Amino acid sequence: MPSAEAVSELRKCLLEERWADAIFAWLDYSDVVVDAYPDEIVWTERALDAERAALEIRMSPLFSD
Repeated sequence: MPSAEAVSELRKCLLEERWADAIFAWLDYSDVVVDAYPDEIVWTERALDAERAALEIRMSPLFSD
């Protein structure tokens, strides 16, 4: 069950028509996972240590030249 604070935040977002914020608030307290890119790896803080982060940054297209 979501906390009163979470419900209040969601209501506030909806009343202010902050749709993206409302969706994120709902996802946060509902534990629903939406995988819009099932073939892409999404690194979470829990899954990403410093060594892996350094590797991923170096492999980024930003550093391809």
